[in-house]
Amino acid sequence: MKNKIYNILVLGMVVMAGGCKQTIKQEATEETPIQSPLTEEVSFTEMEFQERIPTSGTIDVPPANKALVTAMAGGYIEFSPLLVGDQVKKGQLMVTLKNPEFVSLQQSYLEVWGQIPYLEAEQERHKTLFEEGISSKKQYLKSASDYKTAQATLNGLSKQLELLNISVEKVKQGELSTVASVYAPLAGSITQVNVAKGMYVSAATEIFEIVNPDHIHLELRVFEKDILKVKKGQRISFSIPETGEQRYEAEVYLIGTTVNADRTIAIHAHLDDEDQPFLPGMFVEAEIITDAYQAPALPKSVLTEADGGFWVRMKKGGKKAVTIGQKQQGYVEIKNASEFEHGSVFQ
Repeated sequence: MKNKIYNILVLGMVVMAGGCKQTIKQEATEETPIQSPLTEEVSFTEMEFQERIPTSGTIDVPPANKALVTAMAGGYIEFSPLLVGDQVKKGQLMVTLKNPEFVSLQQSYLEVWGQIPYLEAEQERHKTLFEEGISSKKQYLKSASDYKTAQATLNGLSKQLELLNISVEKVKQGELSTVASVYAPLAGSITQVNVAKGMYVSAATEIFEIVNPDHIHLELRVFEKDILKVKKGQRISFSIPETGEQRYEAEVYLIGTTVNADRTIAIHAHLDDEDQPFLPGMFVEAEIITDAYQAPALPKSVLTEADGGFWVRMKKGGKKAVTIGQKQQGYVEIKNASEFEHGSVFQ
């Protein structure tokens, strides 16, 4: 009997202890409620958006800042010290050519130059004899013709020597040269070298290409469907994909008047900062800003893309479809903002 009473007491104490533990656990749960995550709440913001025409093109220089250097006559390269990347000044010696024909040209000049005094004297003598009735008119005209022909030949030979940069004065002094010199027509950088020492070049051979980057600009191509939106003075934002994402600014300066075979029109634009280390030929991606306007917008973070469209979640509950437009600086233009109640808040 005593054992039964003892067992009942022990069982009761165990039940009471379990109840206390459950009570303590419930109190602890009530004191540490679960924290719900914070939700961003936003409303419409008026922002400026821009209509842009995407295009591409290259960095270029005007034709006057680019030159292909050729020889005025054929010859063998004797002296050519320049390499691609070398800077040259206008009038700097670039290459010398050697050809025996240069000597023949100078010899011909000397022969005609030596005949000039004699032919001039003959003309004067026949003129006097003709006026005195001693010589015939035919002889006078013949002597005058010989003199003028020699003068024309001398002038022609003189110009040829000047084109070869051979000094006429030195030739008159008997200093004949087998070498013709080629000088830089403008200042700039050597971008092409197409010859080597000892190589024969003709008058049509392109020896060097010189580019002066003092006035670099953009040469863009715009499709004909967009060309009517482009106007002189419009702003351009562009980047050079191969060098990073940095943006640069330019302005439309000239608009082409013909459609190319690929249905594009040329756009010539001036850079705001020509001191950037751009190189002619660099590929650029650009956007021509054709218009700017104010429109309601929402942060891109509150838009959800689903079911082939975009949706926003309303603070008061539910979701609603939105029609988006331009995107700029993390915001998206909402074209159907008028369909929402004034002061709508989104999550």
